[in-house]
Amino acid sequence: MIDLSFRFPPLLPWHRLVQGRIAVIAPHADDEVIAAGGLLALAAANRSSIRVVHLTDGSGGDPEGRFGDIVATRRAESDAALLALGLPPAAELGFRDGTLGARMDELVAALRAELLDFQPDAAIALSPFEAHADHRAAAEALRRALPALPSVRTVLWAGVNSPVPANALVDITPALAQKDAAIA
Repeated sequence: MIDLSFRFPPLLPWHRLVQGRIAVIAPHADDEVIAAGGLLALAAANRSSIRVVHLTDGSGGDPEGRFGDIVATRRAESDAALLALGLPPAAELGFRDGTLGARMDELVAALRAELLDFQPDAAIALSPFEAHADHRAAAEALRRALPALPSVRTVLWAGVNSPVPANALVDITPALAQKDAAIA
């Protein structure tokens, strides 16, 4: 058997990346679980104060209306997923799914107000290199809001559907079962 351990650096302990109050900016319910669920479970277990902010209402997940009230369904699924990670329900900004780029000024103002209220030390958001337009718009909104948020000392870009350049690998092994339950 070939030893491939040399290919990867040692994984970082989560607390080397984020400490204190953590804001998580998620364009859609589930983005935060997929992108950073293990890290969030570890931080929650260590009593970090975490606020997840969902930017959109999730209505784009069922444009034909085949599944009834998709917005309520996605919120209920999100609440259950966050509970599995040890987190409270998300703050909901309620922008219509798929519209973030077209409503940038409103989005920045709403995000800024939410983050000023919470005063996070760190923010986790999806990378500006993401494939989905709402994901890229969320990254841009955070970038524009940051000058008014002196409490934010660290920003972590996470990936859902595109690799993130200059990324860090975090060992989430102790929280892997929680993340799996949250995604289920």
